[in-house]
Amino acid sequence: MVEAGGRKVFYTGDSGYFDGYAAIGEKYGPFEASLIQIGAYSVAWPDIHMTPEDAVKAHVDVRAGLLLPVHWATFVLSYHSWSEPVDRLWREAKAYDVPVAIPRPGDRIDVAAPPVVDAWWQPLSG
Repeated sequence: MVEAGGRKVFYTGDSGYFDGYAAIGEKYGPFEASLIQIGAYSVAWPDIHMTPEDAVKAHVDVRAGLLLPVHWATFVLSYHSWSEPVDRLWREAKAYDVPVAIPRPGDRIDVAAPPVVDAWWQPLSG
């Protein structure tokens, strides 16, 4: 958890999903935003990196407002395609009505007024 200017932000770091996220949300939530890693996952290391679906579940558990996915589209560490993590996350976030921001690298995000997701990564994933 990070407090910045009175705003609480939750960051998972490298972690698999575990039921402790609900306890964190209960004790320290709600959070204005969560930064949750979504890439480089595999069934071979579930305790190190979450799947995109687990990321949405963790976000809901910690009681956060805006979900900002991180740790994807960087290094090839797993067997999934470059855009698979963010495509799966976007689909899962919509299914659970979770607000999400997926900025281009280097873009800034205003948690109070996040931009509409425009799927900028899809033409690049060819």
